[in-house]
Amino acid sequence: MGDRHRRRHRRRRRQQHDFISSLPDEVLGTIISHLPTRDGCRTQALSRRWRPIWSSAPLNLDGTLPKKIVTSLLSCHLGPVRRISVSMAHLSHGWDRRRRRQIDADADMVDGWLRSPGIAYLEELRLVYNKDVLAPFTFRHTPALRVATFGCCRLPPNLAVDFALLQQLTLYMVTLTQDALSALLSSCPVLESLLLDENAGSESLHINSQALRSIGFSAPSNMRVELVIEDAPCLHMLLLLNPDYRQTTIRVIQAPKLEVLGFQEIVDVSLITTMHTLKVLALAYVGPDFDVVLDFLSLALKMQEIARDAMTSGMLAANKLEDEL
Repeated sequence: MGDRHRRRHRRRRRQQHDFISSLPDEVLGTIISHLPTRDGCRTQALSRRWRPIWSSAPLNLDGTLPKKIVTSLLSCHLGPVRRISVSMAHLSHGWDRRRRRQIDADADMVDGWLRSPGIAYLEELRLVYNKDVLAPFTFRHTPALRVATFGCCRLPPNLAVDFALLQQLTLYMVTLTQDALSALLSSCPVLESLLLDENAGSESLHINSQALRSIGFSAPSNMRVELVIEDAPCLHMLLLLNPDYRQTTIRVIQAPKLEVLGFQEIVDVSLITTMHTLKVLALAYVGPDFDVVLDFLSLALKMQEIARDAMTSGMLAANKLEDEL
């Protein structure tokens, strides 16, 4: 009896000093959601008080977890899923004997993930897919998605997208056609940030978006790519990232609010359209050819001349109107 009493007394003393466990479930769930996935799962072993918290807390799955572990966690977790970051380094395939065709086992696995009940709350998704075709259902089961990154994959044909809340999109080393890009942009009505990084599949990419505010662009090293900003009324910033030894053409047709244009390397870049609204021109490295710098300075002088001519014309019109009155 004495030993039992002492153990009970020690347990009560620990509970009295455990202020964290006395917090509400919602606060504990928030704490767990900011931990790495493995550490958050391990909190179930702390005490009976913590055991049910993890299963209902917001779940964040990082890219270091094996695919089977991700499947197991999603199947037993009852709360919302906020972030999934997974790299499919080596896709596995199987054989459907009845239909006599090859099946993509990993695509079926991802399909299962995106059909989990908590996926309705998913806000951030990162999938690196090892140059296979990204499953079409990836773009349809995440209504709350705000940040998406897709890498090393091919986008499916006849792409149907439902990203009503998406604000930030990154595509890197993706086989990207103009039709797929147009389908993505037209289905993202509030998209503000777009990063296109070393994507192949099209020599000319055209941007049409009513909400985009910033674009980052980097062409693949083995091909010449043209980026055309056809209609982007809210575009504020355009950055050309690491175009070393690459031929890149930038054309801006309609971007009335474009104010910031940045280059890390401008030797192989040609600008076709003069941008009258430009206020900031950032050149990280100009190389040995100083003529390129002069070209950009002339662009800035043209902008100043246009602004000065417009101001002079406005003053003349105002004076003429005053004389008539």
